[in-house]
Amino acid sequence: MRKLIIIMTTFISSFCFAQSLTNDGALISLQENAVLYSDGSILNKGDGKIIGNGVVNFSSMSNTMNISPGFEIGQLLINSSLMNADTSNITIEIAGNAGVGQTNGHDNITVDGDVTLDGKLTVTSMNYVPSLGDEFNILNYSGTLTGQFASLEFDNDFAVDYATAGVVKLLYTGTLSVDDFSLEKITIYPNPTSNTITIQTLDTVKKVAVYNLLGVQVLESKSQKLINLQQLPVGTYLLKIETEDGKVGIKKIIKT
Repeated sequence: MRKLIIIMTTFISSFCFAQSLTNDGALISLQENAVLYSDGSILNKGDGKIIGNGVVNFSSMSNTMNISPGFEIGQLLINSSLMNADTSNITIEIAGNAGVGQTNGHDNITVDGDVTLDGKLTVTSMNYVPSLGDEFNILNYSGTLTGQFASLEFDNDFAVDYATAGVVKLLYTGTLSVDDFSLEKITIYPNPTSNTITIQTLDTVKKVAVYNLLGVQVLESKSQKLINLQQLPVGTYLLKIETEDGKVGIKKIIKT
């Protein structure tokens, strides 16, 4: 099947393709809940970017570049599977906690199918200072989820929660941040774990604490190397390690 290649800025209110679509460097702007439709697949590559409030309806979607719901705050519906490559970027904007797509709410991508995550998640707060415990459903999916974002760029202290089936959540964690390590040569394993985790580091550990994604401390371990998580519910947590010489590291851990 031949592929239609878009290489210019395109503002779409409704468009139907009879073949697969490769967006190689164009800005596809979905206006007024527009529908971008084809029986084939879509590949977003090069410097390609898909933004706006609308529906992308293809047999499958592969993203190597940029997806951004809304023009400020909005919702993008993808009626197929979504596969994000390691070069991809998804941008989410937050203006408040009023809900999905609301003026004082947040962006959302809803996928009617399976999702493969990789690449970068960028989150921007639009003149909004979140409160501890605020959470935002940034990605909903009806199928299965594979992988996680490889890198995160936040302008506030957020954590990404993958533990609930069908939704990827963003949670404000206050002063806690994920994968923030000033500690060198440190290993934490196994992760995920159903029981214990082991910490290996050349630094002398002073204190180890575990927080949930609301920023509440749920465990403080007397052991400096072996942490028992049996008493904690299944979910995603933040492990905070403090050393005798003042270094602090925070690592996301998953209890299964």
